[in-house]
Amino acid sequence: MMCPYTERISAYYDGELAAGEAESIERHIEQCSQCAVELERLRKLSQLMRRIEIPNEFETITRLHRRLDSTRRHQSIQRFAEICTGLAASIMIVCGTILMNERASAATTESMPVWETVSTTPPSDEWAGNTSEKYVAQWIMQDLSRNNGNE
Repeated sequence: MMCPYTERISAYYDGELAAGEAESIERHIEQCSQCAVELERLRKLSQLMRRIEIPNEFETITRLHRRLDSTRRHQSIQRFAEICTGLAASIMIVCGTILMNERASAATTESMPVWETVSTTPPSDEWAGNTSEKYVAQWIMQDLSRNNGNE
């Protein structure tokens, strides 16, 4: 079971407690081995920290800023590349769709017999009077003779 005073040992060691509370903790440490061990651990940790050479703050901050700037630059380049890739993909989809529609339209017209094309398209002014069955029959005959290699 953890001693309820243990979490106050750090504040005692750092000198953050009021005089009355500090005296109370000192008396408690004399009787509680768990808190005494915690206080000793804090003392050893402080000694280790004093031995470590702390780099110049300016150099550390400068190095961190350079890293941050480099990271931001790489992120902006990556974002630009993502946008360009998306635009290129969109253009390819649109162009592919247009091309497919044109080919489908051309294939339909090419595979459709002439008489069918003529009979399904609205007559122009030139053909307005010639839309009779006889006219369509002539187109059918022309198309059949072309398909049989006669033309």
